[in-house]
Amino acid sequence: MKIIIFTFYLISFSICVKATNNPVILEDGKEFYEIGLNLDILEDPGGKLKIEDVVAPKWSKKFKKSFKKNQNFGTTKSSFWIRLKVINKSKDHQSWLLTQNYVSQDEVTIFIKKGDKWKSVTTGDIFPFSSRDIDSRPFSFKLEIPDESIYFLKYKGSVIQVKLTMSTPTNFFVKETKSIYGWGIFFGLIFAMFIYNIFIFLSTKSLSYLYYSGYVLFFGLFFSGWFGFNQWIVFKNFSWFDNNTSLSLFAGLAEFFLCLFSISFLELRKNNKVFYKIMLFFSIVSLFIAISSFILPYSFNVKAFTVNIFLMFPVLMIIAIRKVLMNYRPAKYYLFAFSFMLAGTALNVLNVLGFIPSNFFTLYAGTIGNAIELMLLSMGLADRFNLIKEESLKLQENYAKELENEVAIKTKDLKEERDNVSNLLNNMNESIFTIDINCIIQEKAISEYSKEVFEADIAGKTIFDVLYPNIKSDDETHSKIWFGVDTCIGADSLQWEINKDLIPKGSSIKTSKGVRILEIRPDAIFSDDKSICKEIMFCIQDVTERESLKKEVAEREKIESKRNKILMEIAPAKQVNLEEHKLDLYNFFLSTEDLISEIYKISSVKNKKITKKEAKTLWRNLHTIKGNARTFRLHAISSLVHKKESFLSSIKFKEGEMIKSDFDEITKSVSEIKELINEYSEIAKDMFDIDLSKDLITDNISGAKIDDFKIILESKLPESQIKNSILEHLDNLYKNTIKDRFKSLSNMLETVAEEIGKDIFYEVNGDSFFLEEKEANILMDAVIHILRNSLDHGLEKKEERLNSGKEVVGKINVSLNKNNENIIIKVEDDGKGIDSNMIARKAIENGFITEEGYNSLSPKERLMIIFKEGFTTAENVSDLSGRGVGMDVVKTNIEKLGGVIDLDSVVGKGTTFFIKL
Repeated sequence: MKIIIFTFYLISFSICVKATNNPVILEDGKEFYEIGLNLDILEDPGGKLKIEDVVAPKWSKKFKKSFKKNQNFGTTKSSFWIRLKVINKSKDHQSWLLTQNYVSQDEVTIFIKKGDKWKSVTTGDIFPFSSRDIDSRPFSFKLEIPDESIYFLKYKGSVIQVKLTMSTPTNFFVKETKSIYGWGIFFGLIFAMFIYNIFIFLSTKSLSYLYYSGYVLFFGLFFSGWFGFNQWIVFKNFSWFDNNTSLSLFAGLAEFFLCLFSISFLELRKNNKVFYKIMLFFSIVSLFIAISSFILPYSFNVKAFTVNIFLMFPVLMIIAIRKVLMNYRPAKYYLFAFSFMLAGTALNVLNVLGFIPSNFFTLYAGTIGNAIELMLLSMGLADRFNLIKEESLKLQENYAKELENEVAIKTKDLKEERDNVSNLLNNMNESIFTIDINCIIQEKAISEYSKEVFEADIAGKTIFDVLYPNIKSDDETHSKIWFGVDTCIGADSLQWEINKDLIPKGSSIKTSKGVRILEIRPDAIFSDDKSICKEIMFCIQDVTERESLKKEVAEREKIESKRNKILMEIAPAKQVNLEEHKLDLYNFFLSTEDLISEIYKISSVKNKKITKKEAKTLWRNLHTIKGNARTFRLHAISSLVHKKESFLSSIKFKEGEMIKSDFDEITKSVSEIKELINEYSEIAKDMFDIDLSKDLITDNISGAKIDDFKIILESKLPESQIKNSILEHLDNLYKNTIKDRFKSLSNMLETVAEEIGKDIFYEVNGDSFFLEEKEANILMDAVIHILRNSLDHGLEKKEERLNSGKEVVGKINVSLNKNNENIIIKVEDDGKGIDSNMIARKAIENGFITEEGYNSLSPKERLMIIFKEGFTTAENVSDLSGRGVGMDVVKTNIEKLGGVIDLDSVVGKGTTFFIKL
């Protein structure tokens, strides 16, 4: 039994020894240690282990020894724990730096035991640079090491590499300084190449230099980020650019510009269509990778730009070899450049993905290869430029040899062409001529049609005499034309494109046949090499008849469009009875005719003066017309009247004083309104056979001979109460009852309610009785104002009603009562009511009453303020309310009928208006 137990402990001890690496022993005289072989490593696939877990026996024995100086785990979702034991036998140094030399690590945390607790320090390129313990490019942790210590490090990120060293601060900064000097040379080369090629691009306008500059810029930014200089210098404390994520952006853009550079440098678009399309495809993929850096994770993007460059480079090498075989000289530089780059980059990428061990050569192979590549490509660009010059010289030599023969041929052709041009010009129905820098028309090429257009010989005259006779010499347009001609002739095509619009494209001239409208098309005539504008050609077309037809068509379309809009407005809604709708329109036009007649009478006084009282009447009538039109959905009328009301509201009338200055404008406004209402009336007559000269009710009584019957009754019956009653009832056949007229408003009120977001139930009940037509119209105008006020101010919107515990549908009830002495009309709603105190405060604010007057008023008297002229509670003027006219109109109309109006209101319950006639 003892032997079995001994054997078990021996095996356990062997396993523990295998799981634990040798400690790092710090000794005097040595200031730098590569500690990759002194590490124990534990993979944490879920990334959920804590320091308390990994120091416990369960996990501690699962650590494995490191057998590599640098651990490269490639792209992974796991976290890795590193255990490091340090024994300090050095008496010279207590402070040491533990350095993570892979500068693109997302996150690394060191755990240091302080007493019984573990203290952690976290850094990485996802954190601002200012969070680092040591201001340096690599990630360094400052350690105060006693005789013996144990440390744990946790690595997280898309790509994980463990490259740990220990050194004294002095040793660290000496080595880092030397490294920075070397990198400074490399990035200085990149910067110099970028600036040099940008300047060449600006001077030559060759896109190859621009694409190469873009490639150099983003290539440099990629390497700067890869080796930690973006985090340390370029984008300090901008975490997104510091992090690996930005590497995929710079890599994608570098590959994108490389594709464009290759297409341009190797002239693929012109000579190799297949390869051109392939490289175009790679450029689109590269641009997608750059964009995806903002969307997709780095673990995807690093594989994407790696695969893209691996697939792209064989194609580039094949293209380069093909171009070399075709004796395209610059391709040799391209082939050698990318051979070096390909070899270096391949080693570098294989190192990142963990396929080969990490050392100085594999780490910096891409840098060395790329430095050589940049220099060779720059030399290739210079050679390409020289090649173009050589080819140009050869072309010039060939051109000089053939020039003599061509001159003779061209001279002959020129004569024939001149004869052809002359024939062409004389057979065109356009005036064509050219001008020189002084705006003078040249005699050499003037079409025959010019004499017909201008009725004169125009050679030697200026375009201001011929084309633009209406533009005076001191006019700004005159100066613009001079400037345009002066700056374009003798200049290049760019100057022409900039200034050609200074020359007007249209004009009109007087001739014996009347005014001609001309369409002008100026164009530049350039020298043979297309570089200099020699003169300007004008092509003139007489478009008088065409413009006249266009104007006529536009006018007809405008009239037809207006008529269609009116037809749509006066057409009945689907749910409305046609006969009821005709009656509503008939009553509206009849009522409006009376109001307009009164307005027209005021605005057509002979002395052209309007008193303040007349102006108020005019304003009230306009407001009534607007309100009625709005109720009957005649929007064009209500909008026009609303606009004219705004004008009238700006006129100030002083008591007892006449005005003259605005009379013409008032007359014009009234005429516009009357004209529009007449248009509506005429269309209503055509559409519904509504004729205000006939009585609509009588016209609907088929075969009635009411007037003849009245004559018989008046002649045959003796005077009596019965006779008078019969005659009165016969007269009433011409009329609608007041009750029926109020009921006919139902559809219109529901439509307006829907437009302002409310639901209503409108009901009319009580007695039926008649009034004279004029009195009925006045009463209808007053009640419509009240109903509209209930809709706009009284009833709440659906949500408000629900929140206050009311039914969603608001109620408006009109009740009619007629006895021997009076007519009582009651209009009530179940809305939010009127706050008498709010009314009074608004009246004080607008100067209707004083503070003292406010205190002396009863709640009822405060309510009655709403009938004062000009009083309104609305903050803004709308097409429904806000002028302070509506309630004043109501009171004025009721008083015209010899009646009185009263109201009662309870806040939250509703408002009731009482009309007594």
